[in-house]
Amino acid sequence: MADIPTLDDILSGDVAAVEYEALPEDDYNVVISSAEVRFGKKSKEPYLAIKATVFDGEYEKRVTWGNSSFSKNALPYPGAIRNLAQAVGMDSTTLPEGTQKEDIPPLMAEIVQGSLVTITVTQEQAQDGAGKLKYLKTGEPHMRDGIKAYAPPSDEFVAAFEAEVSEVDTDLPF
Repeated sequence: MADIPTLDDILSGDVAAVEYEALPEDDYNVVISSAEVRFGKKSKEPYLAIKATVFDGEYEKRVTWGNSSFSKNALPYPGAIRNLAQAVGMDSTTLPEGTQKEDIPPLMAEIVQGSLVTITVTQEQAQDGAGKLKYLKTGEPHMRDGIKAYAPPSDEFVAAFEAEVSEVDTDLPF
């Protein structure tokens, strides 16, 4: 039987301080490990909250996040929903005929989850809820990474992923 802690053990003591090191700015082969529909606090516009897991290289199994907006104003920009849809290979036949506008965000969340894409990661200094810049205990700026743009996966990435999945299909990177 597992050695499960008591409730007193769980509630007492301190939580270790963990400093997160942002992914360096670069392109990464990733699996979209989750895609969740959320709504902007002010705009009330839907967006996809994307969690992506790096598939290979030095940062294998590291996670990064990004938001892809459904706002019409954001459509032409890298990282927005159009960019993501193109990167996962969506076209006019992807959604069922007669799909209503309000059904598009949840359907796209289902479609992109598990997709292979190449992302461009950028860094920026983290801010608190009031827009104030955050700093680490060392006084250094607290940097965070995020998805700037999506691109279709290369043939080499797809082949490597398929080889790994066929080898051990129970140890997926997401």
